Parts: sequence; C-alpha cells; structure tokens
Amino acid sequence: VNQLKANRATFGRDTGLLEGVWQDEYGPSEEILELGNYVAELLTQRHYRWITYNKAVKNFISDAFPPLPNDSDKAHREGYDRQRTMARVLSTTDLQDVKELQQRCDVLEAENESLR
Repeated sequence: VNQLKANRATFGRDTGLLEGVWQDEYGPSEEILELGNYVAELLTQRHYRWITYNKAVKNFISDAFPPLPNDSDKAHREGYDRQRTMARVLSTTDLQDVKELQQRCDVLEAENESLR
C-alpha cells in the first residue's frame, strides 16, 4: 500500500513536481491493463497489424512518445502540447506544403491552449 501511495504521489495534482523533483506516475495493474486494452483496440480499429508486426509497432509507439521535459511544469506542459500538436498535424492527409503545415500547427496550438 505504501508503495502504491508513493507511486501516485502527484495523482490529481496540477504539478508533477514534489519538493522540486519530478515524480513519474505508476498505476496499479488494473489501470495498466485498461490502458493496454484501449491501445490494442485503437490499433485494431485503425488497421495497425500490431500482432503480426508487434516489435515494429512497439518501436513506433516508442518514437511517438519521446520523453517530455520535466524540469518545470511549464516545460512539461509545453512539451506535451508540442507533441500533441505534431501528432494531430501529421495525422491529417491533406497537407500540401510546409507553410500549410505551420498554419495548421498554429491553429492546433491555439486549440490546445483553449483546452486548459
């Protein structure tokens, strides 16, 4: 129980920092299983051959979730917003040039701000 509490010390708080030190979140097996089921269903519905190409999909997931900065809440939030924006921009199929890509990034960054 004490380990579970320690692993969830920042759960529900606005900050991942405790006494100036970043605290990663770790969930119990039920939450891990639920997230795994969600991702498996998402991959299936979106036509990823995650069973046949399991290692390749794991590499892709690793690439899609690079480490976020954790030296401050602001840096962490900005890193998350940047990754979310890039994922949303790159998931569209109608981009024609770099200028359009930048405009789309600007729009999505503004949307991210409004979601707070």
